[in-house]
Amino acid sequence: MRIPSDQRKGVDYVQLILAGPLWDYYAECYDRMGAAMVMEDGAPVHRAKVAKSFRDANAMASIPHPPQSPDLNPIEHVWKKLKVLVNQRPTRPKTKDELWMALQEEWEKIDVGFINALIESMPRRVQAVYEARGLSTKY
Repeated sequence: MRIPSDQRKGVDYVQLILAGPLWDYYAECYDRMGAAMVMEDGAPVHRAKVAKSFRDANAMASIPHPPQSPDLNPIEHVWKKLKVLVNQRPTRPKTKDELWMALQEEWEKIDVGFINALIESMPRRVQAVYEARGLSTKY
């Protein structure tokens, strides 16, 4: 989903993400597995009162995340992989629209095994952050 630069406030996050595709996925996971949790990294839109109110009103559980620590979020590794893949293209994007198209094309090429390995690494990531008392880890 491409979010316009003028729609990046807490209320926009709730409308465009929490109450939209994330809610649909969360509900599907909850129905299928009996439990689900959201991982947010503490960005201002994640901490906004309107976002907290939405999560509370909808009993949307979230994983506690230490401040200033991207170590628990595997998506950071996906962003890095996307950046590398886009930069390796024969012709680099020159406009926002070209970048958007390139990102979508490269996203489709990412192997699900890579994503699964990141997900499976979560217990090790959590343990490493715990042992580092919330500081940086090798992840």
